[in-house]
Parts: sequence; C-alpha cells; structure tokens
Amino acid sequence: MPHHDDEIAGSASTANDAETMRSSNKLEMLKPFWFIIVIALTVLVLLIVFIAQNNQNIVISYLGFHWHTHLGIALLLSAVSGGIIVALLIGWRSVYINRKTAPEDRADRKHSS
Repeated sequence: MPHHDDEIAGSASTANDAETMRSSNKLEMLKPFWFIIVIALTVLVLLIVFIAQNNQNIVISYLGFHWHTHLGIALLLSAVSGGIIVALLIGWRSVYINRKTAPEDRADRKHSS
C-alpha cells in the first residue's frame, strides 16, 4: 500500500510531466511561425534587391493621370494590387459559402439536440 508521501510525489511528478508536455507542444506549434517568418524575411530581402536593380525612372499613365516612379516600385505596386484583389475575392467567396451553409448547420444542430 503506497504511503501518502508517495501519492503526493506521484501527483507532483505527473504535474511536472504535464507541464513539460505543454511547453514542448507550445514549441512545436511555434515552429511553423518561425519558418514563415524566415521565408517572409527572405522574400523581403529579394524584393529590396529587385527594386534596387530596377531603378530606372518610368512614366506611368492611368486614366489621364501621369506620374514618375522607379520601375521596381511600379512592378511591386502592381503585384501587391493583384494580391489584394485575389484576397478580397477569396474573402468574399468564404463569406458567401458560410452564409449559404449557415442555415443548414443551424437546422442540423436543432435536429441533433
């Protein structure tokens, strides 16, 4: 039959093991974020090099407006604009799909309870 002290030591050991597992799980969860940060910084460095190498002045005309800028900046702005348009379309589609499926989900929850 175990002593009371052994039970306390066993529960403390279990608590330490649980804490160790939680901290290791947190570290495992952070690995993808560090990977993404490293990739993002690499892309930013490549963008800086791209802009520095494409520094010829160009004239941009759009709907009667004219302005001067560097070629690298103009290409970067056009790529970012395209990315924003794609993000807006994906967001709109997600909202549309969620609105369409929401009544079905509510009906399923009513029947299951």
